Amino acid sequence: MTGCVAAAKSVLAVALAVTAAGVLAGEARAHALLVRSNPADGAMVRVAPPRIELSFGEALSPKVASIRVVDGRGHAVRGVATRLGGSAVLIGSLPRLRKGVYAATWQVMSQDDGHLTSGTLVFGVGRPAVAAATAAAPRTPPADALLHWLAFTFTALLFGGLAMSAVILRPLAVRAGQAVHAADRGVLALAVVGALGASLCQFALIERAAAGLHGVGLPAATRLVASTRWGERGLVEIALLIALGLAAAALRTRPARALAPPLLVALSASVVAVAALDGLRSHAAAISGGAVPVAAAALHLLSASVWLGGVAALAVGLACARGGARSIAVAARARFAILAGGAAALVAATGLYQAGLEVMSLDGLLVSFYGRALLVKTALAVLVAGLGALNFVLLRRRGRLSARVAVAELSVGALVLLAAGTLAASLPARGPQWAAPRPVRPVTIWAQEQDLLVAATIRPNRPGRNLIGVVVTSSRRPAPATVTQVRVRKPGGGLTPLPQYASDRYLGSIDLPGSGAGVLDVVARRAGRDLPARLRWRVETPDPARATVFSRLSVSTIANPAAGLVVLGSVAFFAALALAAIARRRAASWPTGVAHEVRR
Repeated sequence: MTGCVAAAKSVLAVALAVTAAGVLAGEARAHALLVRSNPADGAMVRVAPPRIELSFGEALSPKVASIRVVDGRGHAVRGVATRLGGSAVLIGSLPRLRKGVYAATWQVMSQDDGHLTSGTLVFGVGRPAVAAATAAAPRTPPADALLHWLAFTFTALLFGGLAMSAVILRPLAVRAGQAVHAADRGVLALAVVGALGASLCQFALIERAAAGLHGVGLPAATRLVASTRWGERGLVEIALLIALGLAAAALRTRPARALAPPLLVALSASVVAVAALDGLRSHAAAISGGAVPVAAAALHLLSASVWLGGVAALAVGLACARGGARSIAVAARARFAILAGGAAALVAATGLYQAGLEVMSLDGLLVSFYGRALLVKTALAVLVAGLGALNFVLLRRRGRLSARVAVAELSVGALVLLAAGTLAASLPARGPQWAAPRPVRPVTIWAQEQDLLVAATIRPNRPGRNLIGVVVTSSRRPAPATVTQVRVRKPGGGLTPLPQYASDRYLGSIDLPGSGAGVLDVVARRAGRDLPARLRWRVETPDPARATVFSRLSVSTIANPAAGLVVLGSVAFFAALALAAIARRRAASWPTGVAHEVRR
């Protein structure tokens, strides 16, 4: 027992050290990304806009949102008022702007998952502007991934320890004697360590989020908690984790016997509440906010923690059981197999559903960092399940567990939680860049100069290199003279001749600097005179969609049916096990001859 307590203290010491390092590592990165803006980044508008509208992919905290505007000389524009125009739209009211180029720097925080985002967009009022493209890059800071990994790991130790004690060890206490008492005390010590470590990690995550706004320290964390739903829910989650840790510590001082139903219900409700709060602070809440996605995220955390944490708790319990490890393993194998198998099935079903929610397309799954990390996590989870099944078979055949297989199972389980922490700190593969590319819509514009009719077709009508075709015809018959040359000119640029490919048709390329108002002069030369025609239209915003590499097929069209099949298969499997157990009990209660015939 002394060795178990020493190991628990060592784990907690490591948690404290890593948590402190995470708090001091700097501010957290962001996930609430800008979806669109008006004016668009790099746009030129002819009339000064009365406001700036920024639309994001997640709900924003109203108390942590700002827009700062500077002119072309770097002077701040006074009188900019910021407000939310909906849960995910930030509006900055502007004073009357003069002609020139302006840069708007914004900063927001996701209301649900607590990530801070900042960026800059540039627009011109009567002047061309160049896109800033300085939004925060979707990188995954190692400190964030490490803190999430530790939070998941300690939560798994807490949930797994409580489940192992309440569902498996304590019901066996009457039959297994003192060995179960020692094992139960070790498992509950593990749960206490899990509760303390998880609460410390959750506080460290709040501190890192607050560091990007108010600085490091308890006052900064308090301000963050008061200004976001994510912070408020995190504080409640910390309180529940501490309460569960105190409950586990109190149970260690009592004899290992089956829990009273009210106490069991209270513990179960607290565990479910912690999982639900974590689901409300996850990607699922930020992306969708619906009851089903949040419930799936909570159930995924709960089932994964019971499964992987239960494996760790079983190992600790057997190590603390002194000479009764083998008898406990044999007595608990059926209950533990049902508990771990059911939790693994729920992990598979909820994981498939979440993959369809958080990864938009097959390209997102195979190309993005998030999708690849998800595939790695899935492969590791399958490996853990295989190792667990192997140890169960060895236990049935030899009457004991394989230490090597158990160590491998625990090691790979830790890697699964590390992958989960990396995913929690990363940007899901959703948004316009993973959607199908917008169809190209060429624009045709007309103008007239004297008797000349000028029609220009611009394709794809987006910032960058465009194909331009010009048709110049005369409304008089016969035409006064032949057009000998056609040139185009952008504002502030020189004349560029277009090659002629038919009697009145010209084709070439042109660079459009940005979206918004477009102005183009088409100059036709006839009889030694230049006849300029000015064309005005609107240039579309750039298409944020990435080029298709594999497929734009939605992941949800594959993942959701697969999740349904996993649920149905699991229900059928466990129903068959229950029916077989009932049949065996009935056969055992019949006379010897009848039971023998049934077994045959």
